Amino acid sequence: MDIQAFLKYPKPLAWILSIWLLLPTNGIAQSSPVEINFRTFFETVPEDTGEVIVDLLASGLDSNDITVRIILEVSSNVTNGEDIIFNNPLDVVIPALSDTITSFSVTILEDELIEIDEQIMLAIESVTGNAFTGPDGEHVIQIIDNDSCKYPSIYGLDSSYCMEADPVQLQGKPYGGYFKGSGIVDSTFYPSLAGSGTHEIQYIINDGTCHDSTSHVVQIAVCTAIEPIHTETALRILPNPNTGRFVLYGAPALGDVVSLEIFDAMGKSVYRENQRPLGNLDLDLSPGIYLLKIAGNDWQSIQKLVIR
Repeated sequence: MDIQAFLKYPKPLAWILSIWLLLPTNGIAQSSPVEINFRTFFETVPEDTGEVIVDLLASGLDSNDITVRIILEVSSNVTNGEDIIFNNPLDVVIPALSDTITSFSVTILEDELIEIDEQIMLAIESVTGNAFTGPDGEHVIQIIDNDSCKYPSIYGLDSSYCMEADPVQLQGKPYGGYFKGSGIVDSTFYPSLAGSGTHEIQYIINDGTCHDSTSHVVQIAVCTAIEPIHTETALRILPNPNTGRFVLYGAPALGDVVSLEIFDAMGKSVYRENQRPLGNLDLDLSPGIYLLKIAGNDWQSIQKLVIR
């Protein structure tokens, strides 16, 4: 019997379903869970970029449109509507059966209030339908200087400090340079390490295409009202630099009882001892620059200690 004759006769429903299930499914859309991510987590843009295009990546297929709600989080110096233009929240529609990139935009306005290195964060708040947010559900836009060879500047540095003052975190503009001078460790200025006197702090740009620098003069003074009892001889560390074995020598006399504390370059106390006599010390310290503070009943002395 040929197929045409076979189809003329009524057949049980199960037979018909079996034949339908064996038919090819090419061209018939199938739904699957859709993972939604930002295409990238981080990007930098110059301050006068204008429109920034941000991409969403949908991985998977759904037979219905998917709505992705994007929310905006900005740092305190950026105001939506004044410094940037973004409809917050923003609903982005990914068309049905799309397995591709969908884009939207953020507009950055030229505004002096926007500081270099400001960050704008976008985040996926929610998704609809057969979709879920993947691991890359956030996108950060960092604003950088458009002209990296103009007017290097130092921020956060005053013209004078007490030697006992706390460390100061510095910022240089444009980004990518480095600081140089007495009391500088990376981008932090330590008045206690610089010591009393006048110091020049430099910020230097040298990235292969731009060569420039700027400098500030800082005055460091001893502000404590405590005077040493023994003024005839200064207290000294011998030798200095050393490997951790050294002698505290001078006034007060050897054998006098003092309190001793050592701070590392980050200002953290790494050694402390109360009521010990002056003289030989043998300490297990890593190589670096330290601040040694010694105090008696009514005096104190602060010394720079270098461990090799």
